[in-house]
Amino acid sequence: MNLTKQFIFAAVVVCIIAIPSSLDATSTRTERQTLEGLKRVLVDVQVLRQGEVSVELNQTAMRRDIQTTLDTLGIRRQGLPEAEKNGNILGLTIAVMNPESEGGMSGFYVYTAELVLRQRVKLVRKRGVRASAITWMASTTGCAIPDELNNSVRRSVATVLDMFAEDYREVNR
Repeated sequence: MNLTKQFIFAAVVVCIIAIPSSLDATSTRTERQTLEGLKRVLVDVQVLRQGEVSVELNQTAMRRDIQTTLDTLGIRRQGLPEAEKNGNILGLTIAVMNPESEGGMSGFYVYTAELVLRQRVKLVRKRGVRASAITWMASTTGCAIPDELNNSVRRSVATVLDMFAEDYREVNR
């Protein structure tokens, strides 16, 4: 990689490190309202990898973190058949990238943790037409050295779960 590309990449990395948990919350009042009366969800956790990612993320711990939050809110987990009926799916997606595999700097991973709630919605303009749509979403972005990736990602997951819990409590008092 030439010197200019390395400098630009290094500048981007410095920006990411300077704000490792930048929040991209889309919690508007309307989106909060979609959490009103929510009692059951299917939990889906996915980890996506780009490039050589040698660290295995602890998905079991992340599922446990989600379940703990749902339990404190009084939201029960549901199975796939029930989710297909009511459409409530709480999805956590972790995307991890190794910049080195793209010719960038080595020694750390860049990741995003995104929590979304998908629900069945009705279209106002066409009676009886239903679709599945993202009705609530929050995400964080960060970077970590390999030894700290699991802890860093779990902290980011905790951040988006806290945002979900705050919005849920706001409309379900």
